[in-house]
Order: sequence, then C-alpha cells, then structure tokens
Amino acid sequence: MKRRILYAMVMIVAANLSFAAQTALPEGDEAKDAIKSLRVSVRVDRNGKIDVEQDFVISLSGNGIKRGPILSYVTVYKGIGGLVLDQKMQVQEVLRNGQVEPFSVLSQGGVTQITCGSSDVFLERKEQRYTIRYTRIGSWSFRDGMANWAYEVTESFRSYRIDEVNFNLQLPDGVELANFTTGLSGSESTGTGYLLKEAKGKADVASTAPLRPQAFMFVNASWKASSFATKSQWIEVLTQHPKLPISAFSAIILFSLLIHLLNRLIKSRRVKTVPLP
Repeated sequence: MKRRILYAMVMIVAANLSFAAQTALPEGDEAKDAIKSLRVSVRVDRNGKIDVEQDFVISLSGNGIKRGPILSYVTVYKGIGGLVLDQKMQVQEVLRNGQVEPFSVLSQGGVTQITCGSSDVFLERKEQRYTIRYTRIGSWSFRDGMANWAYEVTESFRSYRIDEVNFNLQLPDGVELANFTTGLSGSESTGTGYLLKEAKGKADVASTAPLRPQAFMFVNASWKASSFATKSQWIEVLTQHPKLPISAFSAIILFSLLIHLLNRLIKSRRVKTVPLP
C-alpha cells in the first residue's frame, strides 16, 4: 500500500513539472488573488471515461488574473506496456457566475490548457465563480486484478492559496471501492488537513484548513479490474498506436523467416553417412 501511494505521488509531481513554468508562485500584487473554494466532482463511467466538474470561486484582489484564469492539465499517461496514451480531454462548457463564458483550448506536449474569458473583456476586481465541465479517458493502471487510479484534485490551482477544497468520487452502480487514500501537502493544519468519508462506490474528501500556494491534494483509488470497461485498455492502445499491429506482424514474419533459414542451414550441414562396400 505504501509503495502504491508513493508511486502515485511521484507520478503526479513529475507530471506537474512539465508545466511548472505556467504555474509559478504569484509575486507582489498577483499574490492577492486566491481561491476561496474549490469543489471537484468526478464520475467514472463504465466506458472507462471520467466526467469532471470543477467549481471554484476566485477572489480577484490583485492584478494576476485580468481576463480570466488559465488552467493547465496533464493529459497523457503511461498505459499498457509503458505506451504513452492521450486522455482525449474534451471541454464541454465553461461558466462564469452561472453564465456561459468563452474559452479556448490548446493541447501541446501532453498538456491541455484552457484559457477562460475574452481578450477584450476585463474582469471586475471581486469574487468570480467559475464552473468547468470536461471529460477524458481515465489514467488507469492494472496490477493483481485491480484497477488503480490517481488524480490530483488541486491540479491547475497550485499557484494560489486555496481556502477550502472538496472532492467527490462516484463509481458506476454496483462497483465498490477496494481502497481509497488521500495525500495532502502544504496544508495550514497541524493534523492530516482533511476529512474522508467513504462508502461502497463513492468517496468524499474535504480540507479542514487552507492550503498554501504550491500545496497539492491527490487521491488514489482502486477497485476490481473486472468490474467494468476500464479493463479494455488495449482498444485505446490500438487506436492511438495504429502502427503497433503492423510492427508486431512484421516481427512475427521476420521471426518465422529466421527459423526457416536456420532449419535449412542445419539440414545443409548434415553429413550423410555412406557405408563402405
């Protein structure tokens, strides 16, 4: 269990280094911008995708955010055989204070970036509430008949102080959690810094104290791999790596040809013994 948690932490931290430059610590007046509340809801579908809703209130007291927040997400992971798979993130909508907000999406180098707002609209220096809904393929890993999943709750918000974090996970009907753990770093609490409520197919995590800038919260969940379609990861492998079957077929042909040549070589070197008269 400790190894699994440590592995999840290492993978999350390593992934976030790829866009650390975009989420550097705010300085000066920018540091006044803060996340008052962050609520993340994740629903796992039977087709292996996850539906995510991020609802957050940001207090614009400084000059860091002028037109809207820019959020970055690591959207690649290592699948079967160490092959890199794209999570095919699809942003469904962005709302600001309950109204549809324009946004743009840029995917590059394994990172998807959502830029909220318009270039010609400047935000008022007050609290703004955003809701972002998106889907993407779950970054599942499989071991000993279990499906394992790690997720960083504070992804894209690590540059800011976060006063309150709430996370909810919902599995498909009939699928039960085998294990659920939470990791938290950078909390102002002297204890664990969070409360966990776990049921058969769902889990809720709530912070008990504010999180400092560059803090992070992650969750790690596991369930039986035979429960639903997350076990069919090979479909994504073949879709995203179409040359793989051709390479495998070519390897089989070359191997068969090599065996055939070796057999002919062995036969040609056999000496036929002829009895003396």
